[in-house]
Amino acid sequence: MKVFDYLIPPNTDQHTKKIFFAIFALGYFVSFSFWAQQGILPYLTRTLGVNPTTYGFLESSFALYQLVTSPIFGLLADRCGIKVWYLVSEAAAVFCYGSLSIVNSIPLLFLSRVPALFMHSLQSQYMVITHLTDGKDRADVIGKLGLFHGLGMISGTFFGGLVTKNFSPRISPLMSSMANIASILVILFFIPNDTKSIKLQRDQDRLTGFLLENNTTTSGDDTIQETSSDSKDLHHTEKLGECSHIDVGVDDNKRNSPEQRDKYDENLKDRCSTKVPQEEATHDKSRQNFEESSAERTNSSDPKDEIYCEKPIIQETVASSTRDCEPKPSGCTNLRRFWHVVCLPSMAIVIGLEVAVSFASSLIFSTFSMAVMDFYRLDASVNGILLSFIGVTVMFCQGFLVGFLTKRYKDSYLIKISLSLNIVGFLYLSVASKVYMLVLTIVPLLIGGTLAHIIFMVIITKIASDEDTGSALGIIFMLRGLMRAIAPSVGGLIFTHIGFPFIGVTGYFIELILLLIVMFILKDSQLDLG
Repeated sequence: MKVFDYLIPPNTDQHTKKIFFAIFALGYFVSFSFWAQQGILPYLTRTLGVNPTTYGFLESSFALYQLVTSPIFGLLADRCGIKVWYLVSEAAAVFCYGSLSIVNSIPLLFLSRVPALFMHSLQSQYMVITHLTDGKDRADVIGKLGLFHGLGMISGTFFGGLVTKNFSPRISPLMSSMANIASILVILFFIPNDTKSIKLQRDQDRLTGFLLENNTTTSGDDTIQETSSDSKDLHHTEKLGECSHIDVGVDDNKRNSPEQRDKYDENLKDRCSTKVPQEEATHDKSRQNFEESSAERTNSSDPKDEIYCEKPIIQETVASSTRDCEPKPSGCTNLRRFWHVVCLPSMAIVIGLEVAVSFASSLIFSTFSMAVMDFYRLDASVNGILLSFIGVTVMFCQGFLVGFLTKRYKDSYLIKISLSLNIVGFLYLSVASKVYMLVLTIVPLLIGGTLAHIIFMVIITKIASDEDTGSALGIIFMLRGLMRAIAPSVGGLIFTHIGFPFIGVTGYFIELILLLIVMFILKDSQLDLG
């Protein structure tokens, strides 16, 4: 039970816990299905006569399909709910991997990758996590999801290489299809249609509790003060905004005298004219900052624009709520909505950094299996072991290291550390001529790359409002797909005509330029968003 509590944020209700566990299971299945076929793909394509350059184009086509539809997928998920489109994504994966097991020519091989147009499982998981978590817990939960991605990678590559060695490379894609069928069942039974409403309801409940606690404390202080000063001559009961005095501490004869009635009426008038404004001011004190920020944005916005803010929230979510109150283009299919997301403060900067890091990472890992087979002369089983080692390292980084670091250091500092690790990794990759050198080299690359990707993803979800989560993630996954489409082709050309070590040189200069930009051009406040 303590292990399960470690995986989810504290103070999570039972219903939300089930959703988190379902997302973790889906993270395992999607990782298992991808790596079970990805690890053996070079050996399967080799039986069809595919050379390294053509293999790079095959990988680029897969990423290109996802590039085209990622923003549209996010937009539709924002509008219609995540569940239905998550089911479409998993069904597409079943057809993609299943058709890969029966291809017998290069044209059919490329045709089998077409269902990737609808395969956006990782984007769906990030959307659900964003809807269920606050900014302070998001990086840690995404890291825990990576823990299950690592488990899926380890088992997927291991069983994929084992099946390829003992049976046929065409069996592994069938295993991948079965894993995606299991994912469909999990989505049907455990993922709600609307995950946004869960967070909105939780924020509303927290606000209600916060206001009640504040009003109770204030009311108690006022009661003590009044009792100490007035108990000798006046006893009364009050409702909010009212003064209703029941009894006066004198006998009936004195109370009925004209002098006493005049004194009583004057006392009552003074108390009702001073007490009620004080209580009203105290009652509204907890909302003051939020109302001022909302009024400022409302007065400065275009009246034609729609204001996406209907529910108040508590102090710890004021930052995200004020972004929700910003005017947004109406219409779910309007391209202006994407432009609005990109133009949010610091969004373009973070996207640019993420794109460059993604290109450098894709450059090495898209050609990794090919390098193991042709440059280091290893068979499929050893390739599976290496990929399993990568999975263990990634699992440790995402499951333990990311949460530990993000709770103690600012995002800007961690970005500098991750870029520095990538620089070291790519530099040593350029001289890694032995297998053990390759193993030592990829460790800093995995740690730095994992840390950078998670931090960038969390910053993006902090900048965007809940209504634009799908659109923001769609944009970033589109650009990641663009980098994955370009990088394998570039990497294949470098591998064929220059050599695998030059990929390390290319990544080294990319990461070095990024580190110089972060250190000397950007301000830490542009990355540290709370």
